[in-house]
Amino acid sequence: MHNERLNLAISRLTGIGLALVAVCSPAATLVVTSNNDSGAGTLRQSIATATSGDTITFDPALNGSVIALTSGQLVISNKNMTVQGPRPGLLAINGNGTDRVFLIQNTVANARYYVNINGLTITNGFASSASAGGAAGGAIRTTTGGWNYYLTTTISNCIVRANKSTTSSYEGGGGICSGSTGDTMTLIDCEILDNSAISYGGGGVWARGGITVLRCTFSGNKTSDNGAGLLVRGGTGV
Repeated sequence: MHNERLNLAISRLTGIGLALVAVCSPAATLVVTSNNDSGAGTLRQSIATATSGDTITFDPALNGSVIALTSGQLVISNKNMTVQGPRPGLLAINGNGTDRVFLIQNTVANARYYVNINGLTITNGFASSASAGGAAGGAIRTTTGGWNYYLTTTISNCIVRANKSTTSSYEGGGGICSGSTGDTMTLIDCEILDNSAISYGGGGVWARGGITVLRCTFSGNKTSDNGAGLLVRGGTGV
C-alpha cells in the first residue's frame, strides 16, 4: 500500500514537471526570408505567428533591400518581442506613404509587455485618422488601455526618417508617438530625421509616458506646434 501511494505521488509530480516544462519552453527565433508585404517568410507573418518572448531576425540575403508595406501597418499586440535588424543601412521598412509602420500595443489590464526594435530604417510611414491607433506616430505608435496597462518599448540603432502624422486627439509625433500613460520608451543610438507632425507638436518624437533618450540625433524634423525634435507632455522627462 505504501509503495502504491509513493508511486502515485511520483506519477503526479512527474505530470506537474512535464506541465511546467511545456509552459516554460524556450523562446524561438523566427527568420524573415522574404521582403514581400505578406505571405510565407515575411515580417508580417512572423509578427503574427510569434509567441510572447520570441525574437525575429532577417536572412542576410535581404541585406540591401526594402520591405514595402502595402496592406497596412505591422501590429505587435500583447507580446514580448524583439525585432532584430542587421543595421539601419542594410534594411528598411517602408510604410509606402499610406499607413503607419509599427503599432505596438497592450490591451491586457495589469499586464506588462516588453518590445525591442533594433537595427532598422523605418521610413515613409503616414499616420492619419484612418490608421488603427489614431493619427499620431507615423513610424511607430505605442499605446495601452490606460493606467494599469504597461508597455516598455526600446528602439535602438534605428533610423526613423521621413514619416508624417496628421491631427490626432492632442497627440503628435511625426516619427514616434509614445502616447499612453502606461508607456515607457527608451531611444538609444537612433537618428530621428526629417519627420513632420502637422499639429500637436513633436515633429520627431511625442511622448506622454516616461521617455529616455541616449546618444540620439534629431535633425530636420518639423511641426506647426512646439517641439520640432521632441515634445514631452506629462509623464517623466528625458
